[in-house]
Amino acid sequence: MLFFHSAEVTRAAIYQGNTWQLAKVEKNDWVGEVRLTSEVPVGYLNSFQFRKFFTWLFFSKDAEKSFCSIFKLLNEESYLLDNHDERWTFDCSLPNIGNCEISWSGYTGRAEFGESHHNYIREIRSVSGIAVPKLDAVYFSHTNDSLVLSEKPGGIEAGEKGRPGLNICPEEIDADLSPRASGKKYLLKITSSGFYFDTEIALKRNPPSIRTLSKAESPENHELSEEKMLGLTEANDHGELPRSDINSLDAAELLDGPEKLNFFEMMLQKLKVEYGWSVKTQTGTVPKKNCRKVHLIDGRRRKYCHALLCRDETTSIQILEIELTQQESLSTLFFRADVNSEPTEQILDALMSTDNIKGLKAMQWKRELIAEVTSSRLYLDHPDRKIKSEEDALFSWVARAAEKLRVL
Repeated sequence: MLFFHSAEVTRAAIYQGNTWQLAKVEKNDWVGEVRLTSEVPVGYLNSFQFRKFFTWLFFSKDAEKSFCSIFKLLNEESYLLDNHDERWTFDCSLPNIGNCEISWSGYTGRAEFGESHHNYIREIRSVSGIAVPKLDAVYFSHTNDSLVLSEKPGGIEAGEKGRPGLNICPEEIDADLSPRASGKKYLLKITSSGFYFDTEIALKRNPPSIRTLSKAESPENHELSEEKMLGLTEANDHGELPRSDINSLDAAELLDGPEKLNFFEMMLQKLKVEYGWSVKTQTGTVPKKNCRKVHLIDGRRRKYCHALLCRDETTSIQILEIELTQQESLSTLFFRADVNSEPTEQILDALMSTDNIKGLKAMQWKRELIAEVTSSRLYLDHPDRKIKSEEDALFSWVARAAEKLRVL
């Protein structure tokens, strides 16, 4: 579930064991650049979820090492059956997904057989709380960007017939015949999974003059005009079918924004009662910086809550939570700082400021500054994804917060 969201990405893991044919990647301080190759559909740049996935894969050494281990273990652990059929066991060296929240479908064991503590997992639906790489922003571009700018509105196939493009609904997808190596690649939407960071970062289209195509405009999201079949295998020069790939990452489903601050205070009380930690809280309104009206919610000043939690006699941890709108998903910030420093005001000022030079907006954690003014820090995403009930959501958030506090 961590890696196989796309046919091309899967092939890179199984056949090559590296990420080189997927993109060229550079990192300069707290800014990353990704230039996707022609093997990856340019339409993936439309998907914020895929930009997150590629950011994790390309900039997390732990993730890349795990991704490449699939190819290594396939080759090491394959064996011959009856001297002619090659068999292998799928495996990989897992990256660190501690403190993550996994949503799955399946069933629990039968109580009468003493299996009530067993979970039989048929499918992992989502993983939340993936540690985001140490970056403030990532800029994405694609080898075929110039081709996208030159095409007719509505895409090549739709434009030639003078009708608006529709979502692809091919009559058949051939899993055996090879598609053409040249030409655009079509994106097929299938049952999706969720992949979520513990906090959001800026993921930009680069160069800025190339705007992200809407679903109606993208040539990879259009109905085929003549050919009624797509190929899903690896493309080559002798292929006859149009190429296709799979889009299988979902956007998060968020709780109502105003609930999160109340939920945060409930979480703090649970930590105090269940773990015996002392907690002092202070609420206030965020500063008005160069953020236009982002500091406002419904015409009033946005609130924040700052907590000082004493884990023991020598360890104090600060927690910062911001009131959010329904569309926002800014994570909770846990940090430790020197006794003589007060970084909270600096963090709030940076949070509400827009940095046009770095392309950072207001209401976005400025990770570089936070790293400078704190001695250690962790981010915790909200329990707002696929939780069955408010009680389960609170239980999950308290448990994950406690794990963060223990290791900080």
